[in-house]
Amino acid sequence: MADFSPPLSKLATRFEEEWGFERAGDVTQVARTFRLYPKFVLARPVVWLISLLLRRAVARHLRQMKASAQQPR
Repeated sequence: MADFSPPLSKLATRFEEEWGFERAGDVTQVARTFRLYPKFVLARPVVWLISLLLRRAVARHLRQMKASAQQPR
């Protein structure tokens, strides 16, 4: 992803998101990874902090996906 709105556009050039799926019986394990690329060295600590917040948001989203998949249909 690129072309972020400020303030992220001032700190990072891009970030990459990767989804991984692994089937285990009747269950599918999902893993998401991100790579953020700061524009300059001094932006690294802020981008790192953003990555922590992003990690929390992703974990919450994966929990929501799991709960949704476990609901009876």
